[in-house]
Amino acid sequence: MVYRNHSERYEFGLKKAFHYVELLQNGDYTDKEQAILLDALGEQVPFDLHRNMFIPTIETQGTDEQRAKWLPLAKKYRVIGAYAQTELGHGSNVQGIETVATYDKATQEFIINSPTLTSRKWWPGGLGKTATHAIVIARLLLDGKDEGVQSFIVQIRSLEDHQPMPGIEVRDIGPKIGFNAVDNGDCSFHSVHIPRENMLMSRWDFCQAKK
Repeated sequence: MVYRNHSERYEFGLKKAFHYVELLQNGDYTDKEQAILLDALGEQVPFDLHRNMFIPTIETQGTDEQRAKWLPLAKKYRVIGAYAQTELGHGSNVQGIETVATYDKATQEFIINSPTLTSRKWWPGGLGKTATHAIVIARLLLDGKDEGVQSFIVQIRSLEDHQPMPGIEVRDIGPKIGFNAVDNGDCSFHSVHIPRENMLMSRWDFCQAKK
């Protein structure tokens, strides 16, 4: 295992992940038992952030309607999620985040953009090749006012052919010192439209803020 390159370790990690999901779908395991099974794989796998960040963020920040829609899909691995917070120029400094989500009242959509080089999402695990969706942390712009950092569910790749969605540039950042079974990603957004209901709203009253 130690002599495999990044691509080989990623492929091997995918095989482990596939069999893990297959095992879950054929059994009835508690969350604790699932965590034990995952630990038994022996190393990080490409969907670690799906379990550790994507699902918990929806559980804690989603409304009842959002949880009802997304959690069954995520827990059955019909969608694979990443958590896209870290940016090239800011690391994990949330207050420095530059990615923006501008609300369009006419269409009731958010338009996600990466306005600068330093705003590119950099390093999120599973984003490089695996994820179909991501929780994208971005600054909400509402009527020209910065309403602070919010969480948005953004589809990254097609569920038909796994190609990037329009307006999304995404790639694997390549070999690293460790965790080479994980496809850490680099991603930017260019006028990517998402529906209003894809903003996680359990802790933020969007309707009240619009008044």
